[in-house]
Amino acid sequence: RIVAGTEDGIAVIDGSRVTAWGGREGLVDARISAIEEDRDGGYWLATPGRGVMRVSLTGDLLFHERDGLGSIVSDVFTRRNGEICVVSAGWRLSRPEGRGFATVRPRLPPDFADDAWRVFHGVLEDHEGSFWVASRRGIARFSPVGRLEELARAGPAARYTTRDGLASDDVSHLFEDPRGDVWIGTFNPAREPLTRWSRATGRFERFGAADGLPALGSPFRFASDAAGNVWISYRDGTIARYRNGRFRVLSGHDGFPFAPVGGFASDSRGRLWITTFGKGLVRVEAPDADRPSATLYGAAVGIRAFHLGPVVAD
Repeated sequence: RIVAGTEDGIAVIDGSRVTAWGGREGLVDARISAIEEDRDGGYWLATPGRGVMRVSLTGDLLFHERDGLGSIVSDVFTRRNGEICVVSAGWRLSRPEGRGFATVRPRLPPDFADDAWRVFHGVLEDHEGSFWVASRRGIARFSPVGRLEELARAGPAARYTTRDGLASDDVSHLFEDPRGDVWIGTFNPAREPLTRWSRATGRFERFGAADGLPALGSPFRFASDAAGNVWISYRDGTIARYRNGRFRVLSGHDGFPFAPVGGFASDSRGRLWITTFGKGLVRVEAPDADRPSATLYGAAVGIRAFHLGPVVAD
């Protein structure tokens, strides 16, 4: 089953059956910015204006500021301990507690003021328990923690900017690959725009035209497939893959569209699903192939809108 965010709610693809959920089906906000499945089979839908919903596909619950969240919810993810974590305005991190949420704000540098937060600023918990916080002034990295409350007491262990090797201080998405390396996206275009922090060396590496990628751009979304390859989407619509130490641009070849990506997800069969802005839902049957090909879904299979956001597969 694939659950994908659209500009009109969510689309549920279960085998050959496609069901659309929106305001008419009970969602209190049809704009979805992130989706995460919990251990009980419920889906948490983050929205940019109405908080976070927990949907069981038979009903939904809405949580917002009076339940302990920030005013805008940008992301929701599962921590390495299995706990749901909700990211909201001002780099606030929340975990379910009782009928609401326990919320903390990490002890960030003073120039990480609330008015500097933007909805795309990513938060990552890596496999060691360290939290990475993106901003328009670089990255703050915290030492490993068990409970979210610990982030409010200790300041960051490191702060990274262009002086350390970042392509831009205006950082958006953060992603840890299966090897433990951290890939870093930028909001504004930069030269040699793709940055990777190598866990083995503790250094930043930059990639661009010399590596077969755009010389100038804005890497924005990342994912790994079942084989451990890293997929990168740029804001201009370029989709690329990193496999066996080499990059390959896929957009414009073998069915891959040029389109900004809203989200990636792998299913139990190893297929990769990609939601796009303006082109529809993409299925990659063999993402580890030398030349992967893509199949595009749209209105013909019941998806009511083409402006697709996040996606999860179970």
